[in-house]
Amino acid sequence: NLEESQGTVKGLIESYEEGRIYRHGVSVSIVGKTNVGKSSLLNVLLKENRAIVTPIPGTTRDVIEEVVNIHEIPIRLVDTAGMRRVSDPIEREGVRLTKGKVAEADMVILVIDGSRGLDTNDREIIDEVGGKKKVVAINKRDLPIKVSMEEIHRALPNTRAVEISALKNWGIDKLKKSLYSALIRDGIGSAAGDVVVVNARHKKALDGSLECLRRAREGIEGKIPFELVALELRSCLDHLGEIGGETTTEEVLECIFSQFCIGK
Repeated sequence: NLEESQGTVKGLIESYEEGRIYRHGVSVSIVGKTNVGKSSLLNVLLKENRAIVTPIPGTTRDVIEEVVNIHEIPIRLVDTAGMRRVSDPIEREGVRLTKGKVAEADMVILVIDGSRGLDTNDREIIDEVGGKKKVVAINKRDLPIKVSMEEIHRALPNTRAVEISALKNWGIDKLKKSLYSALIRDGIGSAAGDVVVVNARHKKALDGSLECLRRAREGIEGKIPFELVALELRSCLDHLGEIGGETTTEEVLECIFSQFCIGK
């Protein structure tokens, strides 16, 4: 019974990250070198012409942010300046802002120009976003493709990659599904049913209950007196009671009153 309870509580705790994403949304930066189609992709995802698109490299020099809903997740898309070595002071400032937004982002969409193949600039950007959660969009699928999936997976192991054409609106639904899959782990809520934890206070209570269950189980295995095991189970129930309201410590009340305006 303790083992089963541990599994259920652990599943609830693991759902917290998904709950946080659904509640607060995520920041996703669209990155890549100049003229790969980042602004075109932003416009397609927003279904409006929000960013200026021209064949001139370096058109986007500032950061453009807009919110879009993808599979019920609020996503703040950030269109950034093309990352490259530049001498122009305005474009250089845009690249600096881009690197800051990439560092802050929960995730990035790395846009590759599939018609030109990977070059030194692409590989420098791959290194720049190496530690971030990401999806690769191989753009310009309407032209002959010179970048293979194998090449992308060699450069970025275990990373989802999708061929798209922002110009023709091809592969965009597949890209959205890849974004969703990268953000939300497979089998969400599998250990805890359909319940997703979204409140930090609830997660803290679940962490406490899981620790009590662990000590109770170790106590039984270590043949300690059942009275001590019962104390751990009582503490576990108290932690769970904080979620449903059966247990209301001063700390819990302070947390509730600090977050909500409750009548005059």
